[in-house]
Amino acid sequence: MAASPSTITPLGRSTKSSWIRMAPRHGLVCVVIACMVGSSSSTFTVTNGIMQEGTPDQLGTYVLTNDRTGDFAEVIWESGGRLEQLNLNGHDVLITHQDNATMVRENPHWRSCPLVPFANRIRDGQYSWPLGQPDATSYSLPLNEVSDDRSDALHGFLCNKTLELRAKSVDNEDDGAMVAIGYEFEPDSEIGYPFHIDVTLIYKLTSDGITVTVRVVNKEDQIDVPLTISWHPYLAVQDVSQAVIHSACPLRHVMMGDGAPRHGDLIPTGNTETWDDFDGTHQVGGNSTNPTYMDDEFRLTPSIHTCPNLEVAVTDVAANNVTTVLFADPQFRYLQIYTGAMENWGESSIAVEPMAGKADAFNNGDGLQVLSADTTFEGTFGFKVRQA
Repeated sequence: MAASPSTITPLGRSTKSSWIRMAPRHGLVCVVIACMVGSSSSTFTVTNGIMQEGTPDQLGTYVLTNDRTGDFAEVIWESGGRLEQLNLNGHDVLITHQDNATMVRENPHWRSCPLVPFANRIRDGQYSWPLGQPDATSYSLPLNEVSDDRSDALHGFLCNKTLELRAKSVDNEDDGAMVAIGYEFEPDSEIGYPFHIDVTLIYKLTSDGITVTVRVVNKEDQIDVPLTISWHPYLAVQDVSQAVIHSACPLRHVMMGDGAPRHGDLIPTGNTETWDDFDGTHQVGGNSTNPTYMDDEFRLTPSIHTCPNLEVAVTDVAANNVTTVLFADPQFRYLQIYTGAMENWGESSIAVEPMAGKADAFNNGDGLQVLSADTTFEGTFGFKVRQA
């Protein structure tokens, strides 16, 4: 169970192959250890805190709070900038690590990690860059998903990095609290990804929900760098089998090889098929202890002009129809849905992952971001909650 914000004790207050080339631009038992940003009459505050204080694995956090509504978000800056807890409109949105900092560091399921500089799988950890060029250099990434079915590089390098504070503020006229944290990947700091990039995560809690803006700058002097990003939140759902998923935009199902979705390499074949099950009328199916298993990828089919923003609503029918809405800007044209947590580790949740590019984008080029020297990628996603 997620703890309520009352456990936060303030010490004080103070004030196709679709390539995209970017245009230039730079549990909760949380013990407060520093002053809050905001005045004594503020609606919003940003608080410093510690997860599992006094243990070898303790982790620093920032807690953004709407004191008027009780909404709050906890961001672990010492673990990849992951969003550990989120309560909106009286609803605990996410599956958490239950104040277990050791579990956070072990990272068993990538819970709520921003995924940078690549998301999802890269087949065998191999790719060549620049993609499709005769003089391309071959790169080998560390393999961190190894089983009888596959041997891949998975989900990038940012998760579990220690990020630095870049800004924090409250603006009650603008109705929000903000914290910006970042990490710089120095040249040759990561095996298989020698590029120099800088990442900033900007979390903003408002009366409408939460947004996360990911800003990635190519700091190379002359070369392009490859990039895909995603986010890996698990939505807490009382009964996955009864949940209803609705996509505001039509989707195509990205087809994988033999054995999918449980087995096989889970690498896109290049084919897609019609998908109508996320029209808001179909439940996930199965039963509460064995819901229908999905580990499936989807692509928004309309153009950005026709349907610019990803918006996926998950209605928890068993919990009085509370609905969590994932939204994302036009940078995110792909989506991953995973319902296997109950089967694999006994957790009632649905992972709903907005993705800038398709799985294995470093090889297939679908959604691959190509950042020229001194240019920036910026994309925003977030959550809001509707009670029935």
